[in-house]
Amino acid sequence: MTWVIIPVLSSAVAVAVFLLFYGEPEFATAWFRAKNSLFISDDATGYRLRSNLNVFGIAGKQTFHLFTNNLGARVHGPGDSGKIKDGLIVVGGSQAYGHGVENENTFASLVAKRLGITAANFGVSGQGGVGALLMAERFAKANPKFILYGFWVDHYIRNVNICANTSSPVCTELPTVQFKNGDKELYIRRPENPDQTMILNNEWVKEAAAYAAGNDPALIAKWDAIKAKQKSIVDAYHVYPGDGRYQERIYSATKHVLMKMKAISKKHNAILCVIYIPGYSTGSAESADPKLTKIAERHGILLVDMAAAFTRALAAGESIGIPGDGHLSARGHQIIASAVIERLAAHGSMPAELRRKIK
Repeated sequence: MTWVIIPVLSSAVAVAVFLLFYGEPEFATAWFRAKNSLFISDDATGYRLRSNLNVFGIAGKQTFHLFTNNLGARVHGPGDSGKIKDGLIVVGGSQAYGHGVENENTFASLVAKRLGITAANFGVSGQGGVGALLMAERFAKANPKFILYGFWVDHYIRNVNICANTSSPVCTELPTVQFKNGDKELYIRRPENPDQTMILNNEWVKEAAAYAAGNDPALIAKWDAIKAKQKSIVDAYHVYPGDGRYQERIYSATKHVLMKMKAISKKHNAILCVIYIPGYSTGSAESADPKLTKIAERHGILLVDMAAAFTRALAAGESIGIPGDGHLSARGHQIIASAVIERLAAHGSMPAELRRKIK
């Protein structure tokens, strides 16, 4: 049986806010909890890709296959184990897992192929840096040689805002960095009741049309109450541009995530490579903020800033986003893979046998 992933736009307000600050819309995905669900609940990250998927998705006018192995990692096909030991793992959101392109064309697979190693892609649509961290923590125990983190610019917000950006009135919680003691103490808050959240999202998919029709008072009362609950969660936990603490909080949270990810990679003798993926829909791409660059420099984190390479490609008329969708095109992934390989080749701790392969 083959299933289809249907991408849907988030609310107009969410898109407007995203466009205002990042210049590129984020396409969310409908949430399901049926026997053919794309996602399943996860106690750490709230949700993740289901294991052993064999589906195809739609991105703009093109379709793509999505296969996962028994761990929920994106792989080439049903027979691909996505072996982790001595290979690489990828963590992040939809830009990391490669929404819209075949797995063979993702930067994860292209880098692995160039290095002659295997790739297991644990990117999950909608997740931010904290979800990426928790996935890295879970799977680095299998001893990969590399951990690639696709740091999409929207992760600044996802790291501190508790509800995923979806069209559902249910708060689909993300793991986030939270603050206490006057913002001096940071901690990771994991989602509460992810199983119940998935059930409610499935109910919304079934009942949204009847709710919109407005002729069922009990149904209207149910979803209005859920909307009110989501608003109370957003009011309590979200940090928005314009808030006086916004800049401080998003960079503190990012530093918290990256330092923990660095510690995980060090513990398991893996090279951590953080790929900064800026917005690119305006015809150019803005470089990583100096705060991020300093975090990487001070803590020995290998940072690949894609802004310059994207800007050159856009100036040359190349399409690095999928038309009608916005996620990275196959060409966008190829540009990232080339930049990562170039950066790894210059990295002092690269194993000699791998360095020879990429020269």
